Amino acid sequence: MLKEGKLLEVRYASGSVCVMTCFLQYSRLGNDEYLQGTYFSTNADDSTTDCGKGSIFLHRVAETDFYKEPFLEKKEKELLAHKKDAGPVKKSTATVPAVAGSGETAKKSPPKTSPVKKTSASPPVTVRPKSKGPEPVQGLNTRDSTIRITQPQIPVSIPEVLQTRTNELLKTLTVNHSDIELRIYDDGAIDNDTVSVYYDNKLIVSNARISDQPITVHITVEPSDHPHRLVMVAENLGDIPPNTSLLVVNDGDKRYEERIISNEQKNIVINFVYKKIE
Repeated sequence: MLKEGKLLEVRYASGSVCVMTCFLQYSRLGNDEYLQGTYFSTNADDSTTDCGKGSIFLHRVAETDFYKEPFLEKKEKELLAHKKDAGPVKKSTATVPAVAGSGETAKKSPPKTSPVKKTSASPPVTVRPKSKGPEPVQGLNTRDSTIRITQPQIPVSIPEVLQTRTNELLKTLTVNHSDIELRIYDDGAIDNDTVSVYYDNKLIVSNARISDQPITVHITVEPSDHPHRLVMVAENLGDIPPNTSLLVVNDGDKRYEERIISNEQKNIVINFVYKKIE
């Protein structure tokens, strides 16, 4: 948790100033480090006045793109002088992640690019399964596409992308309904992330660009001796690596949200287990 507690300098003509409280989760993929989560804010003069809320995505970089404020430079000089006066200190084994704009880091990450601006959403498109069986949702312009996926009647071979990449289990969800709705969004900046989705080794979403408009898929979770496996595959890293998506699972009145970070070496797996309501 990161909470803004004090205003050091204010520059504005009119209006009010808000302070943020952030709830962030640290993750690492190779040499890249990330902080992402949510925030809410309140008026600096009246903590009971709401200033809004939203999501945060931070990528650690070696050099900041932001102008370094004089008070930060002054603080860094004071800390450096204090360390010199105090002499050598024992190194801590704890690692504290830094956020973008906080100074230099030990490892250099790929250069950061500006996110693609959002465009107005096109009309919803509904994809219906053919009579011979369901077809995957395809294309880069899919918006609010809906398809119902049932269990395959014959064994499905394991796709190559699930064999050649690491498949990391994120969570096992126990659901009480056989018809489960999945909604897939881009998480953080809309930066041309593209994904494919496999359910029990069958392709159900193919090379689809995700955005703030959902790709909607219905899957069938039946009683089984083994969990049903949903695999999120990153087809690219978008304009801002890594590939980030938000999976919303609707199980009747229950709703689950899973934030997914994947790359071209690692897939993310979510298992589904059916349990009938007594």
